[in-house]
Order: sequence, then C-alpha cells, then structure tokens
Amino acid sequence: MQDKCFIEIGGKKYELPVKKGTVGPSVIDVRDLYKNTGHFTFDP
Repeated sequence: MQDKCFIEIGGKKYELPVKKGTVGPSVIDVRDLYKNTGHFTFDP
C-alpha cells in the first residue's frame, strides 16, 4: 500500500502520493498539484 498525503485548499481536500526515497527521506509527489488545484508550490 502506498502512503498518501492530504492538503486542504479552500475547504477542499486533495490527495498526493508519498514516494519512498532511494537516498534520503520519502518525498511528496506534487506533479499533479497544479493540474488538480490550480496552485503551485513555493520553496524559498
């Protein structure tokens, strides 16, 4: 079973897959974030 992460924007929940890292920690797959939510990520 694959782990999942949930994000809530404007009262609506979205599901994002969590992938195991080959080196280091697991990662949240945000490939479809913009397509599904209309939002980008910000990583300063």
